[in-house]
Amino acid sequence: MRAKAILPLLLLLAVASFAQTSRGVRPVKSGLPERTGIIRAVVVGISNYQHPNIPALKYAHADARAFAQWLGTASGGMVPRQNIQLMVNEQATTAAICVALQWLVEESHRGDQAIFYYAGHGDVETTTVQQNGYLLGYDSPAAVYAAGAVSLQYLQDVTTTICTKNEARMLVIADACHAGKLAGSGIRGAQLTTAQLARQYARETKILSCQPDEFAAEGANWGEGRGVFSFYLLNGLSGAADDDCDGVVTLLEIGNFLQKAVPAAVAPHKQMPVIIGNLMTPISRPAFLVEPPCAQPEDQKTMRGKDENNISEDPSTFKQPVDSGGQQIYRQLCAALDAGLFFEASGSGSSAYAILCQAETDPTLEMYLQPLRRTFLVAMLNETQQTLNALLDLEPGLEGTWQYNPRRLTNYPEYLDRAIGMLGGKMSLFRPLMAKKLFFEAYNTAFLNTGLGGPTQQDSLKRIARDKLLQALQYDPGAPYLHYWMGNAWSFTTDGDSSQYYYVQAASLAPNWVLPYLELTYDYMDAGFDNPWKAPGIDKSGNNMSPGTDATAFANGMRLFKNRQYAEAESRFLQCLQLEGTPRRHQYLAYTMLAYIAFKYGNVRRAGQYAQLAQLYL
Repeated sequence: MRAKAILPLLLLLAVASFAQTSRGVRPVKSGLPERTGIIRAVVVGISNYQHPNIPALKYAHADARAFAQWLGTASGGMVPRQNIQLMVNEQATTAAICVALQWLVEESHRGDQAIFYYAGHGDVETTTVQQNGYLLGYDSPAAVYAAGAVSLQYLQDVTTTICTKNEARMLVIADACHAGKLAGSGIRGAQLTTAQLARQYARETKILSCQPDEFAAEGANWGEGRGVFSFYLLNGLSGAADDDCDGVVTLLEIGNFLQKAVPAAVAPHKQMPVIIGNLMTPISRPAFLVEPPCAQPEDQKTMRGKDENNISEDPSTFKQPVDSGGQQIYRQLCAALDAGLFFEASGSGSSAYAILCQAETDPTLEMYLQPLRRTFLVAMLNETQQTLNALLDLEPGLEGTWQYNPRRLTNYPEYLDRAIGMLGGKMSLFRPLMAKKLFFEAYNTAFLNTGLGGPTQQDSLKRIARDKLLQALQYDPGAPYLHYWMGNAWSFTTDGDSSQYYYVQAASLAPNWVLPYLELTYDYMDAGFDNPWKAPGIDKSGNNMSPGTDATAFANGMRLFKNRQYAEAESRFLQCLQLEGTPRRHQYLAYTMLAYIAFKYGNVRRAGQYAQLAQLYL
């Protein structure tokens, strides 16, 4: 009688279990290993870049927001808000990314989990030994990445330190290979960067959006606008990839899931995600399991990228002050930094450094000191990067522009020195910062004072500048901007070969940067069209260079002229003259070249007219 009563109950439980399974949700098995250690994440998504020549993406910022949101769920580990550094678009400067990675190094300890998620552009200008790929920050320059992008070498230093020295785990998720006309497009720069990312090192785990010879797709039909990789990654980590229903998604399982779902979703476009590391590594522990595969991308509303968990997007605070005293000091610091008062006070307020020193003497603010220091550090590095970017785009001869204002430039060596001190000379970030510090010392010594004193004094200043630039090159030998200004420091001296040598080096390291070509062009003109300068990329057509500037039009014209493509060169010189604001020097050179081309075509009358116009701009 008792057995008969139990049988219907067992049948009801079986039916309930079947119904639950048929709806696509399965219970998580018991006895799962507990999570150990603390999870910290740096999450970056950049759709819009500051430089107009870096093509925009559509949904990289939405992918980053969705990943940060997922980290706050049970499947993502319920990561506290203060342990997620989310940076999108203008917040994700190169300095902010690097300082956030340094935060991961400093805070990750044995048994912890560090995560770096990046959605944006990856590129490399050349295939030289020094340049093994870059992840572009919001404020990265368009053609001289060594002057302001996140090098993969630095990322690898961070990863190695976390995994070996700190004995923590490191997960790198990168969606960095997107189609677009970047500086390295001619040499498949984005794919080369992905190939470097795919290199395997000990004790690290990587999930990449595609193979090195592919581009990652994004579109409006995935999660109301997402990258296809990100969309299926989060669905898989939320449970759809857990094939054995043990409540753990391993690297093998997420890899299998992505390699089935992503190619099918983007066909006939080819995109196959890559997984690297120990295949049994647990990546997530879903709170519930969703039946794979996902039905239709447009029907899936999981992880849309909305900030439903109110994840902080301020990359500099690292821990928001919660008490009134902490909030007040933070607001004062930000106000001073926004006003550019780093070390110099104004009549209406204290300097940011003075505010920071005040905070260091207040024991109630001790828990906020590191976040305040990082806010100060990022602001200093952002300021110097903006000026360096302006100098990289500068057309020679525009001495009246703000880039030459000594008041803005003379403080930068101190800013960089303070930044180096705050970082403590850690890892490879120390070397490019030292190079930038020495560069600004050289620039302030010689190039800001070229109009002062007689030739002897100017030569003396340039000798000092050359010594500092040589020191800078020892720290960062692959930096094109250092070679360019070394050439500038040798210009107008008796040793013209040295000037030309460094310009050629700059052009070789950054084939799409216009300034080295312009300087080589001037040398070519001064030598009566008989100067045999050569460098990789010199004879290219120039279609990848910055459009819309007279400097670009003229440099491209000279390269076409050197290739005896006279008709094409003539059109570029005419374009140079038609652009608004063309400097007199460029107008003189353009008319001179037009005269020379007309003479070669036998049109002596037109050649004479161009020559007369050229004389007007001497």
